[in-house]
Amino acid sequence: MTKSVKAVSTYAFENLHFKKVMSYIDVNNTASLAIPKRLGMLLEGHFHNQVVLDGVMKDMLVFSIFPSK
Repeated sequence: MTKSVKAVSTYAFENLHFKKVMSYIDVNNTASLAIPKRLGMLLEGHFHNQVVLDGVMKDMLVFSIFPSK
């Protein structure tokens, strides 16, 4: 999955001229939380009760990455 996220981010920066790519991840999804850490993404925030999944309010962590210079 890390390679896929890296590929999508690279495409977004190089072809779509994005200035920032963000990732919202459930705080309890430890496997997914490893991906932004491996890619060096910046933790921007912890949003409490951000989304409802399976009828339960979930906290989300927000990570971002910027194009490399």
